[in-house]
Amino acid sequence: MRATLAPLASQQPSARWAFELIARGKAKNGRSLTHEARRVVLDAVLSPAGRACVEDAQGSERTRLLALYEAAARERGAGVAMPRSREPGEDDEERDFEGTEGKEATHAQR
Repeated sequence: MRATLAPLASQQPSARWAFELIARGKAKNGRSLTHEARRVVLDAVLSPAGRACVEDAQGSERTRLLALYEAAARERGAGVAMPRSREPGEDDEERDFEGTEGKEATHAQR
């Protein structure tokens, strides 16, 4: 039993399966997703694990996952906060923080 479970011990939970399923739009057998399956997929994509998938992705993969995330948020109609970029300089817009008006925010102030 331990030998069977050993490979699973190093696995990290991920919502990547949900992004792949929503991108495909159908089940593996080619049938349309049921309402319940679609709800579970949207829950997974919009969860903290789904946001972490987007944040951890790089380059074109991040762009693809972000587009799927945005589509899921629109479909759900929820005001879900979009993941911030982890690319240096992409999210360094000016913000008004207490005592920093008109200056660029540093990561320590966020």
